[in-house]
Amino acid sequence: ERSMAQRQNRDAGRVEKVLPVQVALQWVRAKGAVPLPAVKNQAHAQAIIGCQGWALEENEVAVLDAALPRSVPKFARLR
Repeated sequence: ERSMAQRQNRDAGRVEKVLPVQVALQWVRAKGAVPLPAVKNQAHAQAIIGCQGWALEENEVAVLDAALPRSVPKFARLR
């Protein structure tokens, strides 16, 4: 699989757009989980399909991990 940097292909002067949702889905995959995104329209489906064939590199995952809060926010319990 290609990395995000390879997908952006800066050296060739051609940039394939990497959407935030694609980065989020790849981050979930990098954590060993299987993302189950909702597909409500064709744009959602295309974004999800755009996740195939590339993955985040370890250093990219580390940058995202560092940006996350250290504790999980507590939410009111739904009844």
